[in-house]
Amino acid sequence: MESPIDSRILTEKFKGLDYLNISVALVDSAFNVLHFNVAFVRLFQSANDGNPPKDFYKLFENFQDKIESLKQVGLASGHLLNFVIPTLKLRNYERFFDLHVNKLAQETNGIEGFSITCIEVTDRAKELKRLDEIASRHHKFLEFTNSAVIVHMNGKIIYANHQAHTMIGAVDGDSLLGMEIMNFVSPEFKNVVFERIKLLSEGGNIVKPIEEKLIKLDGNILDTEVFAFPIEFDGKSAIQTIITDITERKYAERELRASENKYQNLVENSEDIIFKIDNQFRLTYLNPAWNIISGFENSSSIHTSLLDYFDDVTHKEKLKAALQKLDLIGVKEEMNEFFMQTQDGAGKYVRLQLFPVFDEFSKHDQYGGLIIDVHEATLAKKQLQQVEEVLKKQQTILVDLARSKDVVNGDLNNAMKKIAKVAAETLNVSRVNIWQMKPEADGFINLVNYDNIQHRFEDVEGVTLENCPVYLKALIDEKFIVGDDCRNDSRYSEFLENYILPNNIFSMMDSCIISEDIVWGALCFDQINEKRKWSVEEQLFVNSLAGFIAFAYESSQKKEAQLALNHSEELYQYIVENAGEAIFIINPSDSIIESNKLTEELTGYLRTEIESISLNQVFYPLDNGEELVTSIRKVGAFRGTVKFIRKNGDKGIADIHANIFPDGNIQVIARDITEQHKQALALKESETRLELALKGADLGTWDFIIREDKMIHNKRWAEMLGYNFEFTVVNEQFWEKFVHPEDIETSNSAFQKHLKGEIPYYEATIRMLASNGEWRWIMDKGRVVEWDENGEPVRASGIHQDINELKIYERELQQQRLFLQQILNIIPYPIYVRNLNNEFVLINKAFAEMLGYSKNEILQYQFLKKIELDDSLRELLETDNDIFLSKLPIHYSEIKYKSEKTGSTHWLQTIKVPLKDSEGNLT
Repeated sequence: MESPIDSRILTEKFKGLDYLNISVALVDSAFNVLHFNVAFVRLFQSANDGNPPKDFYKLFENFQDKIESLKQVGLASGHLLNFVIPTLKLRNYERFFDLHVNKLAQETNGIEGFSITCIEVTDRAKELKRLDEIASRHHKFLEFTNSAVIVHMNGKIIYANHQAHTMIGAVDGDSLLGMEIMNFVSPEFKNVVFERIKLLSEGGNIVKPIEEKLIKLDGNILDTEVFAFPIEFDGKSAIQTIITDITERKYAERELRASENKYQNLVENSEDIIFKIDNQFRLTYLNPAWNIISGFENSSSIHTSLLDYFDDVTHKEKLKAALQKLDLIGVKEEMNEFFMQTQDGAGKYVRLQLFPVFDEFSKHDQYGGLIIDVHEATLAKKQLQQVEEVLKKQQTILVDLARSKDVVNGDLNNAMKKIAKVAAETLNVSRVNIWQMKPEADGFINLVNYDNIQHRFEDVEGVTLENCPVYLKALIDEKFIVGDDCRNDSRYSEFLENYILPNNIFSMMDSCIISEDIVWGALCFDQINEKRKWSVEEQLFVNSLAGFIAFAYESSQKKEAQLALNHSEELYQYIVENAGEAIFIINPSDSIIESNKLTEELTGYLRTEIESISLNQVFYPLDNGEELVTSIRKVGAFRGTVKFIRKNGDKGIADIHANIFPDGNIQVIARDITEQHKQALALKESETRLELALKGADLGTWDFIIREDKMIHNKRWAEMLGYNFEFTVVNEQFWEKFVHPEDIETSNSAFQKHLKGEIPYYEATIRMLASNGEWRWIMDKGRVVEWDENGEPVRASGIHQDINELKIYERELQQQRLFLQQILNIIPYPIYVRNLNNEFVLINKAFAEMLGYSKNEILQYQFLKKIELDDSLRELLETDNDIFLSKLPIHYSEIKYKSEKTGSTHWLQTIKVPLKDSEGNLT
């Protein structure tokens, strides 16, 4: 609700606040903004598009929660007079403020409310946030890295991360604490490890990583790579050891198969629809999300046309065009919005994207797709657009009224007629009345009556409203009455027989016109012939119009505003005294002539002592040797950090803001940032520890300054590729210099998707040029870590991990599999390989022809459930369990097999052989 106190009067009354360089706002008891100084406008103009803020609840996030908490400790009862609300975030912006709130005495200032001084602490908040991020990043590295991290002191384990417990085989999360570190070192490495621990304990530097064997709790041996360096843990010297399991490279193929199962689980559990279609748009696969979003059963939808679920002809044509585009250029189509039919007939807005599905020969005869339910978001967007259009129109009208000479100059009659006509036409309401409260406050006098149906003003001379105590009480108590159904609203019961029914009125809306905290009158709206639900936007608009009427009335009362000027200096002194920072006023003779109570806290001097000393006795000279006051007078202003010394000899650092007034006086605002400076030093130390941890994990790091197109790498990144420089900064053509030409487009595309917010982080496997001219495989991961005030990405950070050996192994393994498949296909006898999960792992061409199915149908029969084994084949496979149990080869003489698919009969002599790994285990 708009404050009843006239902003024009407040501007005249408290114009002394504009001489302050600190941001100050005056609010009523409900924290609605009554007045603010120029510094406040400058401070928040970007957050409010140049318009003054209405209240602090909308201005700051969590402000209402803070006030509710303060009400419980004395604010509601009036016992809480002065307090500070720390580190509030400006809504929609990365800016933070401390709010210093002081109770205003009504008998002194004529206002019942508070003064709020807004001290920006964004740098402090960001610094604290950055410290938290560094600590969190270090903690996440320890807890989520693939490497085991163990800290030991005097030979005993005092910290072990989750991966360490997992690697060693510990069940309890703290079971390793207190155990001897040497218990896990195999005998052949004990002497080497003992010497390394001794070297580190005696203050040695970081030792080089070595490969050693680790003994797990169950006695099994694990091949590992170990890196150690000295650290401080809880203030004592300790050794941090990073252990990496290097056996994973030997089981890469198994991990690849497991990743396929994980991928399928992700598809099945996705909240979005994932589907496949053929080139005729027939659905061949649907995940469970299809039934949840569309309501149609998956079983009944398979083999139906995807086009059947889109009634809009243009949408169907767009889908056909997308499919043609996929066939022509083979790249996925951008996601587009469609309206899809649902089982309940209501339909939903969705976003749909198509992409080609390639087989092992890089050919495609199917297409995949993703459908995301955006129905609620789209409806909300459309509704928001409608509201924005209404608000824009109303805002334009309010701006015109604010510039109206009738309103500004106080021509009350013309102003009221203009407002009534504009209100009726804008809201398309039947009738608008403006009433003035009678001197006895027992009724109203009609000043304006505009009939929007006849488009004319009615004669209102002598028209009054009396004998309505129920309505009058409701209007005064509630200030705003919304009567969507006025015929059944008790607040309007006194008007039902004589006014509402005769005039065929169904809905009414009335707003108080308040002047000087008194109900001056009412702005009333009547809707005839039909009911009407008054929207929130309409209510706010009417409330603003009532404020303009009050403003037009109060414009004639300028003499009263002049009386308030006597209080401005007194209020200025009060606000300065209660400001959240130390404030000095220095005269042209460089003497301190005025200071507030916080100067005593900053300097350690009493106020009587401060005004007898020079400011240069408190603040050290600047870096250029100039005294602070001399520099201020030379430049005309100053902003920066300056060292200072308190009366007791303690030293600190202050953030100084200084300006020269027209009369030659200097205002100096000082804020103690000593603790912030200490935090910066702590941040630097934390970053050093993080660099050691990254080195132990064999990770290179990079920072990308997006707007400058500048890439910064650490030393380990260079060493990984064989370069020997400390830091490298590449401003342009980074990809062309280091990344393989075939990997540039895919990696850059993935990075751009992350910048656009389409994926939560960037990840790509690329080949990078080493110093010896070879291409090495690198896992490149990262994400945006810093944004500007508009939400645009500014800086991204990430890591490089050398995966060259793993890639070489994968390539050799794939070549071996292709060679083996080619050999098997040449053999004319049916051959198959099955695992313990009853899945076909490998078959040759002769086996597929005997069964009458394609190779893929047989390999995926258990996964897709599209084919059933016939009885003859099931009988043939049943004896596989004998091999799994005996682990010995078995020969079976003549077995008759008849294919139900082809009808052909085969007599088979079968030899079944168990396949074992290097350790003798069945695979």
